[in-house]
Amino acid sequence: MIETKPVDPDAKLAHMYPGQGSQYLGMTLDLAQRYGVVNSTWAEADEIMRPVIQDSLSRLVLSNDLTGADLEAAQRRLTQTEYTQPAMLTADLAIDRLLAAHQIRPDMVAGHSLGEYAALMVSGILSFQDA
Repeated sequence: MIETKPVDPDAKLAHMYPGQGSQYLGMTLDLAQRYGVVNSTWAEADEIMRPVIQDSLSRLVLSNDLTGADLEAAQRRLTQTEYTQPAMLTADLAIDRLLAAHQIRPDMVAGHSLGEYAALMVSGILSFQDA
């Protein structure tokens, strides 16, 4: 959809966050390669999650060179709740931080299922660490 008319200055912006099941290997990889704020959000997630999963969450999610059995194993791993949920929350927060860095902030937030936690993080009710 392409809109050529200016946006109403009183228009409101909503950010909506998806639930578990929307994850995929490589999500936000293109953004992490171009924007430091996205990359630093994944690094923060690695620090938070390393004691829990004993691994790098970003290494799993941002992989783009896996093939064959390694690719299948990584895809299976990403469907496990202990990886899926922090990966989705990190991707949501990384995108929100990138938009905020460009002065794009929501007037309201909403989420479906796990996405409700992302909405709580973005609205400042829940910290990234606590989510």
